[in-house]
Amino acid sequence: VLFGFLSAEERATFRLLVDNSTADNLRLLTLDVYDATAGKVLASRDVPRRQFGKAFAYQDFSLPFVAVAGHRLEFRTFWHNYAYVRQDKVSVR
Repeated sequence: VLFGFLSAEERATFRLLVDNSTADNLRLLTLDVYDATAGKVLASRDVPRRQFGKAFAYQDFSLPFVAVAGHRLEFRTFWHNYAYVRQDKVSVR
């Protein structure tokens, strides 16, 4: 997904669920905001299993970033293949 924003602090919220929130504490996902115009990551966050409150319940994970006016952004979720994870949506404010 690509967007153009004014220069300002923004927040991307990733709505996610996992199948098991207690098995271990491996890194399941890496979330990031990528500035496709500049070719750089603006913000990144690893999500280990135990950051999920419970299994099969959507939970929001926020990632603050500063956008540059006129730049195209990608909101990316990298799955590390350790659990079933579902993403509902990403919202930006």
